[in-house]
Amino acid sequence: MNSDSHRQFDKRAFRDFLDNDNLETREMWREVFTEKVFEMKHYDRLEDNRLQAVKQLKRASEAKLASVYDLVENPQKIFAAHEMLGFIDSSLAIKYSVQYNLYGGTVLSLGTDRHQQFIDRVDDMADVGCFALTEIGYGSNTIELETTATYVKDSHEFLLNSPTPMSHKYLISSGAVHATHAVVFAQLVIDGCNEGVHAFLTQIRKEDHSPCPGVYIGDIGHKQGFLGVDNARFCFKNMRIPAENLLNKFSDVDSSGKFHSSIMSRRGRFLRVAQRLLSGRLSICGMGLSGSKVTQAITFRYASQRLAAGPTGKSDTPILEYQLVRNALIPRLARSIYLNMGYNMVKNLFQQHYKDDTKIPELDRLCCLMKPILTYHMVATASLCRERCGGHGYATINVLGKSVADSHAGLTGEGDNAVLLQKTTKDLLEAIKSGSVTLPQIDSELMESIQKKESLTNLETIKELLRYRESTLLQELNQRVLKKTGAGKSMFEIWMREENKLVLRVGWAHSERVMWDLALENLQTAGQSIRPVLNNLVLLAGVGIIKNSLSWYLLNGSVSVQAGKSLEADINVLVEKIAPHVLDICDSFGIPESALHVPIAGDYVTELTRANHDKAARIPSRL
Repeated sequence: MNSDSHRQFDKRAFRDFLDNDNLETREMWREVFTEKVFEMKHYDRLEDNRLQAVKQLKRASEAKLASVYDLVENPQKIFAAHEMLGFIDSSLAIKYSVQYNLYGGTVLSLGTDRHQQFIDRVDDMADVGCFALTEIGYGSNTIELETTATYVKDSHEFLLNSPTPMSHKYLISSGAVHATHAVVFAQLVIDGCNEGVHAFLTQIRKEDHSPCPGVYIGDIGHKQGFLGVDNARFCFKNMRIPAENLLNKFSDVDSSGKFHSSIMSRRGRFLRVAQRLLSGRLSICGMGLSGSKVTQAITFRYASQRLAAGPTGKSDTPILEYQLVRNALIPRLARSIYLNMGYNMVKNLFQQHYKDDTKIPELDRLCCLMKPILTYHMVATASLCRERCGGHGYATINVLGKSVADSHAGLTGEGDNAVLLQKTTKDLLEAIKSGSVTLPQIDSELMESIQKKESLTNLETIKELLRYRESTLLQELNQRVLKKTGAGKSMFEIWMREENKLVLRVGWAHSERVMWDLALENLQTAGQSIRPVLNNLVLLAGVGIIKNSLSWYLLNGSVSVQAGKSLEADINVLVEKIAPHVLDICDSFGIPESALHVPIAGDYVTELTRANHDKAARIPSRL
């Protein structure tokens, strides 16, 4: 590798660029992670994994590097905490997210002065909370969930009930063992009238940690991943809670038993109480992106030292020098950087506009489109890295198998990705119709020139192609919908049974275009010391996006056959330019060394032989 290229790479500037915000606080997190409690451990028993996660959560809380109040004053500080904890362990990050964002954030944003005592008990974990929205029958369409909170006028209370097996709260993180309180989402019923889904602060365990009267708590048990997260099933039977436990910022029942709400529609009330899912989706992206960086750093360290057959036939060549390995791993690394840049821009927009109700629809669309595009990438990256590390990647001690399992949870956590893409398309069409969103205009002269190009390795060319695909697919969907509604078909029939594939394509095309525009905007803020490498990374990511849809572009005549043929060669050139920097890029992620303390990320021969010998010495022979 060229020593000059190493001198030209400013790792600290690259780290600061990707970290984006709260740089000093992140360094303080890195110092905390040197403590023994954050050392990587591998347990077989569910109880041990859960104990480790809650010990780490308590220490993270004691560090006081973020507060539930930051959701009001500095949301990026909460997102930064998720990103940093995501380096250490996914179970820790999830439990932190539940405590500070889903539980604490909901009480903070929907509660009033009468709930202040509960908010004050979030940061020090005097109360451990959970977020009881999902039901067995309502993972999506939760506006129709079945749990009820029926007002009792004589005692000024609510009765919580789970009227059917479908209404049992399910997969509630932190609920099986650790949570003492829950934000329970239920249909508020008063005088026989259903006023829609509202949030109720509910104590679910007594001081001795036994369940409170009226709530029955089950343990979901072992899962594919996230073994440190204790997921629960709740069932309510005439559980009494004071009327004051209704989180009443927007709706309330007064002492005379009359219901009041500043939001007129049931749907509007639901959207307001479920708004914490927006920051939840950002949090999943942040912690997952960090976990993906760990996976890639381990893989590149291993690939740089794992020797295999070289030109002489001897095992003297690192596999990272193979085109097979480079062309698999480096484009994934480039996409990670590109998506990190888009994610940072969405965080910046959230920070600027989260208090502005007129901006909530835009933030909602951004969070909905970003979660699928990032989590699908995480799953593909984890699987690829596991594969490229061979059998060593399958060993628990090297954590890549764990990253495969954990990344899969992101596909459905805080909303099924396919459902979110459908929602993205629906919201986009409605916003265009209302005039609140205007799509970028297609430059017809530029498109004509692109059709004649023999190479597509240009940032502006890629931008125009992404815009063209988005616009064309949207137009196609609109035409089909108009034709079929004109023939008497319902939107449900069209959307869910006949044109769903096109609906998803539109959502994906819009997502890629938006993320590309955001990444290019972010690229303009990069310092000169990192701009050349960063430019090549973004360009490689963009060429990969075009390659994935190459058949569509060719069928639509928007790129030449020669340009399509040249994509592989273009990728090869970009990969070779980036290859000398990959270890520096991984170092610049600022991953705590405790998260990289796995055999294949270091002297794996010594580590693995010592570990195997130690284990073998403890197992008596039965031959």
